[in-house]
Amino acid sequence: MASAKDIPLSGRLIRPVDVRGGHRFSSGTHVLPLDAVASRYATDKEGFILRGKTLGAEVVTGYGDACIRLYPLPRIPVTLVLWLKDDEFLEKADLFFDSTCEFQLCRSDTIWASALMCTVLMTED
Repeated sequence: MASAKDIPLSGRLIRPVDVRGGHRFSSGTHVLPLDAVASRYATDKEGFILRGKTLGAEVVTGYGDACIRLYPLPRIPVTLVLWLKDDEFLEKADLFFDSTCEFQLCRSDTIWASALMCTVLMTED
């Protein structure tokens, strides 16, 4: 956090793979457990939102069937989007960062750890 900048969030969401060095988020041991989040809340929008609020998340509208924004670090919002299971599609969860995340943390491993913490906490009781 020593290199964090006092800049406003951009509001532009980016995928983990779009972070410099983020290719590690898509394979091997660095894959985020988004399937576990999706599976847990496949038909439970209210549970997803309630769990997020318990963790201090704010509810965000306009994305998926449910969306929350967590702040594992003050200037690193992590946005989780839930797509509920229905007759046509399987459940899915997506994770996004604000595009300013690379200005706040200099290493993609730290950004990954923030995202991992959020997804793991969402699947715990």
